[in-house]
Amino acid sequence: MTTPAPRHLLQVLGTAFGLALVVGATIGGGILGTPGGVAAALPTTALFMGAWIFGGVNAVLGATAYSELGAMMPRSGGFYVFAHRAFGDGVGFFVGYADWINWSVSSAALILLIGDYLGGVIPAFAGHALIAGCAIFAVLVMLQWAGVRSGGRAQEVTSVLKAVALLGLVIAAFVLPHGQLSPTSTPPPIVPHGMALLLAFGVAMQGVVFSYDSYYAVVYCGEEIVDPGKAIPRSIFRGLLIIIAIYVLLNAAFLAVVPIDRMAGDHFVGGTVARLIFGARGDMIIRLIAIIAILGTVNAQIMAAPRILLAMARDGLFPAAATRVNAGGTPTFALILSLVLVGAFLF
Repeated sequence: MTTPAPRHLLQVLGTAFGLALVVGATIGGGILGTPGGVAAALPTTALFMGAWIFGGVNAVLGATAYSELGAMMPRSGGFYVFAHRAFGDGVGFFVGYADWINWSVSSAALILLIGDYLGGVIPAFAGHALIAGCAIFAVLVMLQWAGVRSGGRAQEVTSVLKAVALLGLVIAAFVLPHGQLSPTSTPPPIVPHGMALLLAFGVAMQGVVFSYDSYYAVVYCGEEIVDPGKAIPRSIFRGLLIIIAIYVLLNAAFLAVVPIDRMAGDHFVGGTVARLIFGARGDMIIRLIAIIAILGTVNAQIMAAPRILLAMARDGLFPAAATRVNAGGTPTFALILSLVLVGAFLF
């Protein structure tokens, strides 16, 4: 009896997938809430918009490093691959496990958030955030299990829907009439100056940088990309330009509806804007937009996490079982272990 040859990851993904992974992994529900914290720290239109533009420039500078590394070392596994190549087993071990846990924790949090939002859209799920979130998560996992092609197509679809939904909100903010917030006796925030301004800018940039994070996600599927030397840099830079455009337009749209002083401290600016534009339907509309935005992020995380374990297993830093790949190109054992970790955080 002959032993079947081990299957390998499939090099079948194109630039469209890479672009969708960059956009899908980066733009999540956070952009609907983060502007409130940025406005609280920088309560003028110029400073507020300047922070988002500066965040985009900062991300582009980082993209030069990630795109070059991804093109030079087109292996699936993300940060672990670079850290192991540069610093050896010790640092590679730490970076790999930390990164795997990070993606899994994020997935668990976003699954619960999807379930919570879904309860406001479908009354039957109200009060059952865990069940609703897990049901959607199970569908995404099945798509991943079927193969990298189906997982990649899910990423493309969810990313396109996300971009369309957010741009639709931008157009609605500028075109449709909207209500006004009720007057408040709270004094407007004080604009910082000097060293206080520098410190405030640093505080604001925490949320901005977080919102731009994950634009490098395509390197986690490096060896599955066709012509990675060209496709990875193109995906990162083109995706980042789309992200910057959406963030700048979205924040400009928020300012067109909600004054900067009223935006300051609002934990869910997107919800406030939606209610002022769409009235009673605003809550459901913004929940749907948030669900669509988060779906693409979770799908990207489900793709990334198992590939970290696979890369580590190849280098002997994780059990060899994690190198198992099914006919569709999915690292099955690594996917199961990632689901177990996500489940532990969920429950």
